[in-house]
Amino acid sequence: MNYRVVPESMVTAWAGNRLLVFLRDEESTHLLSPEAGLSLSVLVERAGFPLGAGDVARAWPGGAPPPHQGELLQLLEGLARAGIIEQCPRH
Repeated sequence: MNYRVVPESMVTAWAGNRLLVFLRDEESTHLLSPEAGLSLSVLVERAGFPLGAGDVARAWPGGAPPPHQGELLQLLEGLARAGIIEQCPRH
């Protein structure tokens, strides 16, 4: 299942025990993880940001272990329930 960041979002959310901040602009979506002092930047399509658990794991910086697959799925589902991301079809 894929998700994308809801357009024009600039939000802070709790997903599990992780505080996440999404900052959306024309060219990229920045996923900030303050507890680890990390900033993940991922190029996005103008129509939306396809985001799957594997994408987040691949984007996780080398200095920190990526969350377990189950944690990532819970994180994505929580963000979807909060209206920050939405399901989108696979490309």
